[in-house]
Amino acid sequence: MFQDNMAGKTKSIFYIVTGVLVIYVICANSGLTFGIVMLLFLLSFVGLLWMVYSILTDDSNLSGKTFDDYFYEDEDFKNDTRQER
Repeated sequence: MFQDNMAGKTKSIFYIVTGVLVIYVICANSGLTFGIVMLLFLLSFVGLLWMVYSILTDDSNLSGKTFDDYFYEDEDFKNDTRQER
């Protein structure tokens, strides 16, 4: 799922937030008290934002390719749709 050179901090954040979301789904379906389920629901949004921010700011896998030069990082197709004027 992850590339080998992804930072360990980003992996741990991903696993922690995914674990909280799985626990939330289990608690919501098991009939736990409303307070606990609502707390996990709110924590899931905070965790999701934390996870997205950490993934987007992770600089451990920068390739040096820009969108102006390449469409995708995993392919070497040059962006030749730009018209020079």
